[in-house]
Amino acid sequence: YQNMSTAKPNPGHHSLVALEQYCKQNKKSFCLISQNIDNLHRRSGSQNICEIHGNMSFARCSNSDCHEWEKCVKFPTPPKKGNDKYVPKCKACSANLRPNVLFFDESYSEKLYKLKSAIAAVEKADVFLVIGTTYQTNLPLRLLNIANTSGAKIIDINPNLNDDVAVCKLKQ
Repeated sequence: YQNMSTAKPNPGHHSLVALEQYCKQNKKSFCLISQNIDNLHRRSGSQNICEIHGNMSFARCSNSDCHEWEKCVKFPTPPKKGNDKYVPKCKACSANLRPNVLFFDESYSEKLYKLKSAIAAVEKADVFLVIGTTYQTNLPLRLLNIANTSGAKIIDINPNLNDDVAVCKLKQ
């Protein structure tokens, strides 16, 4: 967490903010669906975000039986001294807080990861702009297929060719 908290947004993040502002000024919808957990999109100024894998800047209770299990709080800052053993606790049940990120054995949800919001945004998208993913997890690949069947123009900006985009048999 410490390394991520000192990272700074790059020109790519700022370009997405500019695109969002352009869309807003021109009465177009815009939804940034991100797999990044580093909070850089929010820190750069993005507003309408579905962070489908969560955000390391927030924490939640690790006890799924706790009534505040799905309540996200700003990740507590560790004390300056002795932080090597610091584990923040839930105020409701005293269980350890955990990062609000989707682990591999967990399921997507609307409340924590904006699953339904992301799908709804893609279903009505005119353009589906993909930057920096290789579709190695289920939901991004599912979103690609939804964009394709919904008739969105798909723009894939990645350093390597995405075989999944080609396999999707894109509509022309």
